[in-house]
Amino acid sequence: MQHVTFREITEDNWIQASQIDHSEEQSDFVSDGLEILALAYVNRDKNARCYAIYADGEMVGLMLVEELVEEPSCYHLHEFLIDQKHQHKGYGSLAVEMLLGALGRERKFPRVELCVHKDNENAIALYEKAGFVKSTYIDEACPWNLIYVYTFPDKPEG
Repeated sequence: MQHVTFREITEDNWIQASQIDHSEEQSDFVSDGLEILALAYVNRDKNARCYAIYADGEMVGLMLVEELVEEPSCYHLHEFLIDQKHQHKGYGSLAVEMLLGALGRERKFPRVELCVHKDNENAIALYEKAGFVKSTYIDEACPWNLIYVYTFPDKPEG
């Protein structure tokens, strides 16, 4: 089993992070590394956090999480990308599971939401496997996206 960790983006790894890329077939679904870093910067007022995903010491992907405080308040998984050279190795599933665990312990908000293109079957399968449920809400600004929600289980008493 691979050892997956998250690391902050720093002056030591941002260039490598900017080179994380998707396949040509995924270009309509997800941003590349440089775009994800730019989105983290412009969304810093939403407490955007961009993390590098490492597997056994090698950077294999990026994720961008924001805090949306307006109702309904939630964590928003804005971007999630495993580099095209490292896909289909289980890193994405492990990273989503770790993210949900970390945010669940932090628990500023009761849920995590994300948007996924309706044709992005691999991502939909990954999110559904992790416990995300498709919302009935449709954003009129981008009706091609599906909204998925993961609600944290109630905290145990005690």
